[in-house]
Amino acid sequence: MDNIDSPKYLKETSESENNTEDTMENIIKEKKSKKLKHKKRKEKLSKIFVNDINNLKIVNKGKNSKSENLIKTNNNSSKSKYYKFVGHTIFVFMDKEDNPLLIIGPEWPLFVCFFSLVNILYFIVTIKFWNKFSYRSKLINQISYWAFTLSYSFTALINPGYPKNNHGRKTGYPRDEYYFCPECHFYVRRKTNASHCYDCGICIEQQDHHCPWTSHCVGKNNIISFYIFIISTLFSICYLPLAFISSVK
Repeated sequence: MDNIDSPKYLKETSESENNTEDTMENIIKEKKSKKLKHKKRKEKLSKIFVNDINNLKIVNKGKNSKSENLIKTNNNSSKSKYYKFVGHTIFVFMDKEDNPLLIIGPEWPLFVCFFSLVNILYFIVTIKFWNKFSYRSKLINQISYWAFTLSYSFTALINPGYPKNNHGRKTGYPRDEYYFCPECHFYVRRKTNASHCYDCGICIEQQDHHCPWTSHCVGKNNIISFYIFIISTLFSICYLPLAFISSVK
């Protein structure tokens, strides 16, 4: 058995102590390196997270600003009290709550051309052949002409059914009473049965269809005048040529 004070034993103990110290230093270094790696990784992740949050804030801010601008353009009163542009239409003669009396649709050139053509043809026929018509033909001619003119003008110019006094445009209401139109960017009352017209760019109550000949939609307020316009037009097309032929003979 080796003596404790022997140089061999002292050498072995010193070597073992050195080995333990080396291992401890290695362990401490590994822990420190792991801590540094973890810290760097944490900082990197936090930077990415902060950047993502900032990007989301910027995107949401941009979306909110766009939606606010759309809401302002659609809901706020314009500088002029007589007209403003909403969707693809022009609102004319508005009240305090931006409810228009007249709406000019996107296909207004077609309406102007067709209305002018019919009136020109009517006056040409009237001037040339008025004396040849019988009293009954003259009466029917006048009735059909004024029925066509008034019904067509009313259908093409009157508000077809833009939601009236809809206070939900500016503030949100319960979902069971209102729904949000993503195109118009305001709340519409469900009871109005309004639907969005992509040609006009606005919501219309009880929308029947979009008619390019009348320049906008046929809805709640102009459906009756539209039927009168169709009947008077068909009657004029069928009856007046026959009356003209019979008067010439």
